[in-house]
Amino acid sequence: VAGDVKAQIVARVGYLPLAVKLAGEQLRRHDPARWLARFDARKLRRRRPEDIHDSLFQTFFLSLNDLTEEDRRCYTALAIFPEDEPIPLVALARLWGALVGLDEDAARDLMHDLAARALLQGSQPLSPGASEGIPGFIVTLHDLLRDFIADALGEQGARDAHRALLDAYRVTKEAKAWHTAPDDGYLYPYLAYHLDALADHDEEAANELRALFATDAWLHVRVPADDFRYDGYLAGLTRAWRCAQAIAEQQVTKGQPPLAVADCLHCAVIHTSINSLMTNYVPELVAMPLKTGQWSPENVVSLAQRISDPAKKALTLHALLTTGKLTTSQLAQVQNQALTATRAIRNEVVRYQVLSK
Repeated sequence: VAGDVKAQIVARVGYLPLAVKLAGEQLRRHDPARWLARFDARKLRRRRPEDIHDSLFQTFFLSLNDLTEEDRRCYTALAIFPEDEPIPLVALARLWGALVGLDEDAARDLMHDLAARALLQGSQPLSPGASEGIPGFIVTLHDLLRDFIADALGEQGARDAHRALLDAYRVTKEAKAWHTAPDDGYLYPYLAYHLDALADHDEEAANELRALFATDAWLHVRVPADDFRYDGYLAGLTRAWRCAQAIAEQQVTKGQPPLAVADCLHCAVIHTSINSLMTNYVPELVAMPLKTGQWSPENVVSLAQRISDPAKKALTLHALLTTGKLTTSQLAQVQNQALTATRAIRNEVVRYQVLSK
């Protein structure tokens, strides 16, 4: 097996020793690239299983069935969190408290118990100081385990868990104003994600997702909370935009006035306005906060990426390269982006002027 394909296979099975072993046996009979493209965790077993550990699926459910009904409900509910993202204890406590009434101490104990059973990839201490005093722990899930618990949770179970988490956060805000809810490190980055997950089946969630971008109130709390980067805000805006498009299409199909088109246009105006704002920045002024330490490299690079004009984008990225504040990996990233932006300049004279800087 080629090295890069082998690395992809090991990563896909979550580096779990049993999964790697079972995959190795199957790969003796199959083309690795084809096997990877058709991968199904439930089929990760020996051809003629003789005991429970000859099937990853059965081995996992043996561990799952060893949990109490309450703990199993809490564990499978973890499938609603974004894939490949660490899950902070503060969010677990909200979810598990809403589902089964666990308090903060009980949530922490369950987290450690699941980690001890190898049902979580691990727990990692972060700096303390979460908004409600919960120590800053995060947990992560193997991709395979997440696939399994998503199957166990089911679509209705996932909707119920999303709704429970949102209900737990709703009590922290004033009336219908999500921007009044305190940021605990999880809510702001992933509120739009959870609302979007329910939007097709829950009118309240769909209305709340649209309302996030109806005024600039969410913008004024979301962007500062993300170190004045617009990426997270725009990702949420894209979710609201897609939701509005789906509603507009449904209205057209039913022969109704496509009133949701107005929401689509509103999202488009916000997106265009933010990108236009980026274009108005003077390249040297973008680099200045990085030089003085007022902005982080991630913040400034994020801003530069939003510039739509290729020439101004290339000049801005070049200005960042001269600050001496970028790491080696950031330098390589910005150099590649600057080269790509320069190549996108259609006017040869302007391209030459940019290259001569």
